[in-house]
Amino acid sequence: MMNIAISVEINTPIKDVWHDMATDFPNIANWYSPVVKSYELPHTPRLSGAPCSGRVCEFTQDEMGLKAAERITQYDEGNKRLEVEVDIINTHSIAMIRGNHASFQLSEISPARTLLIFRAKPELKLLGRVLSPLLQMTLCSQFMDMLNAFKQYSEGLKRAF
Repeated sequence: MMNIAISVEINTPIKDVWHDMATDFPNIANWYSPVVKSYELPHTPRLSGAPCSGRVCEFTQDEMGLKAAERITQYDEGNKRLEVEVDIINTHSIAMIRGNHASFQLSEISPARTLLIFRAKPELKLLGRVLSPLLQMTLCSQFMDMLNAFKQYSEGLKRAF
């Protein structure tokens, strides 16, 4: 099984980072350019305290194109931890990943700085297992791009104080 762990420091207070990441979870298309469209996961019950059940990320304009359905499996506002189960939809048979379990954990570095730790455990198909060293490097790069886009978004938001 592949395990990926990466982190980024964000120059924003933890309560604001939590809002941007967890409360505003369905709106990833606002800050991550590979996602063409995102919206709340339909027909799925919410966990207690969670603002939504999860999200759908569409990666193309084609309605039958590649999508990811991300269902929130743990929502812990007190400990600033969010976990999701990701199902890949409309993928080609050659795809290397079947799904993913991901977690986001926030820690306060200082009143104005937050550490975001992202962990992923992709579920690999046969080809993904065969090519796992190369796939791991590619996924780490893509996940780091996602975290850096989130960092820019969270640091750049105009906040009313």
